[in-house]
Amino acid sequence: MKILKKRRIQGKTDYVRRLNLLKSELPRIVFRKTNRYITSQYVTSEETQDRVEITANSKMLFKYGWPKELSGSLKSISASYLTGFLMGKKMLKEKKETPILDFGMYRVLWGGRIFAFIKGLKDAGINVKCDEEAFPKDETIHGKNLRKDFSASFARRIWYFSTKGFDQLLRLAFLLTSSQSAVSPFSNSARPFLITASYIAQSFSLTTRLGVITICRPFSST
Repeated sequence: MKILKKRRIQGKTDYVRRLNLLKSELPRIVFRKTNRYITSQYVTSEETQDRVEITANSKMLFKYGWPKELSGSLKSISASYLTGFLMGKKMLKEKKETPILDFGMYRVLWGGRIFAFIKGLKDAGINVKCDEEAFPKDETIHGKNLRKDFSASFARRIWYFSTKGFDQLLRLAFLLTSSQSAVSPFSNSARPFLITASYIAQSFSLTTRLGVITICRPFSST
């Protein structure tokens, strides 16, 4: 009788999948969802241990303007998108090499959190190969399902941000995507928000680009 390893019994590690990832000898972007947050790490493997070089999680979004009253939504699709956006900007800043995606035992669902995370990476300027049909709908990413009016307060704060670099870019991405549901596109006050987060990411992103992340097409949920 073969006894499974403890972490396999607990549903924490798929050792077959992990071995295949390690055989690639490439760094990994580790995506995980806890009961409260979305976490991601840029990990390199050395012999018998993993080395975490970059970390980004949805708790960090408070620093960029995420409302405290929505602290319970830090594992939402909107939070997943912004966490991926932050991770992508950090990777570009550190000029990291081509990674592969490691989602562990997480069940991949069409239009779910992991694809929101990947879209965030892509909008940050990382060349990601992924079927765009797998991405969540824009209204879901924009947070319309979180609270109808929470984005309106952010529309008034865009002029007060002075931080430079990708910190400002992340704030702008959050403001732009969240404010579109609350500001009429035909009003003068809406003009700063007509530029999409993707366009801003392409305009301000560093010239250094990472390699292509290849992921497999998952089974769609029923």
